[in-house]
Amino acid sequence: MKKISLSLMMFLMVLLVSGTFSVKTTSAVESQECTPGSQIIISSVGDTVNDGSGSAVAMSFEHAAWYPSADLGSGAVWIWHEANISDPTSDHTDIFTKTININGSFVSANIEIAADNGYLIKVNDVTVVDKLSEEHNYEALSSHDLIFNSGNNTLEITVKNFGLEGSTPELNPAGLLYKLVVNDCSSPDTATISATKIVCDDESDLPNWGAGGPNVTSTTASDFLLANPSCHAADWTFELAPGDTENPGDNIIGAAGGVWTPFTSTTTIPLPSASIWVREQMKDGYIPFTGLNTTQNVSAELYCNDDVLHYDNYDFVSSMETGQIYYCVAFNVSTTPPPPAP
Repeated sequence: MKKISLSLMMFLMVLLVSGTFSVKTTSAVESQECTPGSQIIISSVGDTVNDGSGSAVAMSFEHAAWYPSADLGSGAVWIWHEANISDPTSDHTDIFTKTININGSFVSANIEIAADNGYLIKVNDVTVVDKLSEEHNYEALSSHDLIFNSGNNTLEITVKNFGLEGSTPELNPAGLLYKLVVNDCSSPDTATISATKIVCDDESDLPNWGAGGPNVTSTTASDFLLANPSCHAADWTFELAPGDTENPGDNIIGAAGGVWTPFTSTTTIPLPSASIWVREQMKDGYIPFTGLNTTQNVSAELYCNDDVLHYDNYDFVSSMETGQIYYCVAFNVSTTPPPPAP
């Protein structure tokens, strides 16, 4: 390395102090070699409600004063812990939570939200928006910028419905509608898998798509729940594995182990070169899967994307594209009799 003369060194120091000469620094996001991408997270039946005591359900109707969910798009629906509020005359609060995974460096995030009535937003247990005591304008969307960390984050939205004396569920409903767009700088090729478990009261309520049915999309689960009030979304664990992985067995109770990676509700993964397999972690007390047949019978059901065939616990997602979300839905019925009425 060549030596710098004392006079030149002093000249450079003067320039730095005076601001005439500057050194440009590059942020971590700018310097990282990656592909900017976006995640879209929506209010859905996959949201956990009230400290994990259950899953959100789609409202049985949209009030005429509410912002239309169809206008928000992306499959977002108005949700609450019950399809019709049971006591519209008293105040009630629901807390909805979702895990947001930032697979790389965070860039920006914005949530569009409507709530009936007030709402409060927390990110990683820190309150960022507090309108819980306000009569929110649910006819329009409010927009808020949010900040997440790399890795897993917790989004928590508290909604309070104000009771109205002498009211009815139709006149004073409760609900939450939102769409969150997260921009990050992640690995060049990722996609998202979103899975929903639906449990019905009777096997006759199941769709019986083993001989073929509609592709699974962002609205499949919510549409089915709206049309079948005796069914509800349930907290469940799913698993995925590379496309060359064999079926470990349709009715294994719990984790399959090996290369099978568990996830709940939603996970973002590196884009595979081929396909991936998805299965659910079976639980005791439910109807088993009946395998590679197309005959309508008593069976659990699982379908993913365009693999809507057979009554097995082993469905593929193929031809995945960067930044896209692929949906799965599983159906079953509990064989455990309900507890006797008090």
